[in-house]
Amino acid sequence: MKIEKYFSVSDREKIRQAVAAAEKKTSAEIVTYFRESSDYYEEALWRAGALFALLAGGAIFCLRHFTSVWFEIEALQSGMIIAAGGLSGVFLAFLIPSIRRLFIGKHRLAETTMLRAREAFLTQEVFNTDGRTGILIFLSLFERRVIVLGDTEINQRTDSRDWIEATELIVTGMKSSRCAEGLILAIERCGEILLKSGLVIQKGDRNELPDNIRSGDRT
Repeated sequence: MKIEKYFSVSDREKIRQAVAAAEKKTSAEIVTYFRESSDYYEEALWRAGALFALLAGGAIFCLRHFTSVWFEIEALQSGMIIAAGGLSGVFLAFLIPSIRRLFIGKHRLAETTMLRAREAFLTQEVFNTDGRTGILIFLSLFERRVIVLGDTEINQRTDSRDWIEATELIVTGMKSSRCAEGLILAIERCGEILLKSGLVIQKGDRNELPDNIRSGDRT
């Protein structure tokens, strides 16, 4: 996955500028992180294949036993039809994200996205600030989920409910294929929340973490 597919050079610069502008007013360090997907979710493909194969087999059975339609079909041909149905399900789930999400389930999507967000918090060293004032804005496009994770000082001054509006701005942008715009608005909103929480800029404050958006490959 290349971040350039979803964020142009101009988009990435605007995001960097939005982070820099927010950090000029607050002592917090804002890190933005994007993933195309938090997992492959292979089980969704097999579930879709199994369902479509079952539907194909059920259709053959119903046609033969519950309708006036009559056709000669051997066991091998039935097997081929069922297999074709299964493969159709696999390909549909692979090609159409909305179908694949149906076979994954909300709980699995939420759990996996949170896991990846916590990994990004560590790998991107969001914790590596003098005042423990790092905050991660994590976007996962396939899941259409956004998670805001704050370090110790952030969490002591804010509540998870404070970030609802910011996350909704990004999710709305994802759904309308305007990720960059939604993210910039969310960064601005996060900056306002941090200021209201008392995390104002301090004398001698320095930029401890890069302002550019980071990204991760699918795993």
